Amino acid sequence: MSNVQSIFSNFNEIELTNDDHELVKSCKDFIKESREFTDYLIIEDNRNRNNIRWYSSKRFFVTGMTMLIIHQELIEETIKEYKIKYGHTSVIKKIESMFRRLVKHNIETIKPYEYLIDFHECQKKIIGLET
Repeated sequence: MSNVQSIFSNFNEIELTNDDHELVKSCKDFIKESREFTDYLIIEDNRNRNNIRWYSSKRFFVTGMTMLIIHQELIEETIKEYKIKYGHTSVIKKIESMFRRLVKHNIETIKPYEYLIDFHECQKKIIGLET
């Protein structure tokens, strides 16, 4: 993920509007959160292999995954709103392309640890937050 983070830092700061900066910042925050969440998944996977799982890890991972999903959806909606406001600029095309690659990489990275996450509970939390 450090490759993806460095890609976002390659934007020429001079040509970005405030909205561009906020969107890039949101993407960088998502990268940081994804990396930290994956690190915890790896630790818990190792604990699970040694049969010493943390007693509250299930709730922790449901909450963490729910937050990542919501953050991803928020960025996707922000991109849509940006396109409505500014159109399909070269900057938003770059941001969107990089964000799509980031999400794909995140899904692939988390895949081996999905057994630690109760996605049904994540969905219930998201639905509860939307009402």
